[in-house]
Amino acid sequence: MPAAIRVIVPQVPPLYRWIEAEVIRIGSKLENEICIAGLASHVATVVFREGSYWLVNRTQEPLLVGRGVIEPGQDGIWADGTQLQLSGGVSLTLIRHADPRPVLVEPGRLLPAIDAPERQRVWNRQRRREWICFAITAFAVFVTGYLSRAENGDHRRPAYDVALRALREAPVEARAEFAMATDWIHRAYSLDQRGDSAAAFDSYRQARELLLHARPTANARKLRQQLLQYVALRLATS
Repeated sequence: MPAAIRVIVPQVPPLYRWIEAEVIRIGSKLENEICIAGLASHVATVVFREGSYWLVNRTQEPLLVGRGVIEPGQDGIWADGTQLQLSGGVSLTLIRHADPRPVLVEPGRLLPAIDAPERQRVWNRQRRREWICFAITAFAVFVTGYLSRAENGDHRRPAYDVALRALREAPVEARAEFAMATDWIHRAYSLDQRGDSAAAFDSYRQARELLLHARPTANARKLRQQLLQYVALRLATS
């Protein structure tokens, strides 16, 4: 199992991201492997080299890593369990396993006992059912959301809290499977709060695509359904 990065953002449940490449960028730009709204466009780069993980400071300010400091443009070893402290209360912690080398986490674990052609056929059937369920859910939440807004105003926060509770109650492994989609959901909510509805809508669409194309394990299916319901609500009422 590869190493992972635990991401802590204020008022958001911990997120876990597998390290699947030897170079990972951290920052607020969408092309970064770990994208966190509110940070500089490129804060740091994580590099796997000679059996260890290194942090490269890409900012003009010192980075606080554990009890040490990495100066601008310099790098330093990122030890297991050491916390990288960033602005706005954001922190990232490296979690190493027995073999910390970056390894692509195959989503195909869902059907390990079925050969590839049959697995693809099963996957296609699942996708068709999920699209139908998503369409029905989107229509239902559109009607409900429209009536709710007409009577009581726009209530984004309660629905967001429900999504957060689902994340908190889900197993750690399930949260890890949807870490990227969850990042997009948090980003979309933040944009929504700032009044940038167009960018928020695009971010919710990104989250929806990631969720619909995911191949969740058995323990993660319920969480995906809950996240899809939330995304459908936001897309229908935005």
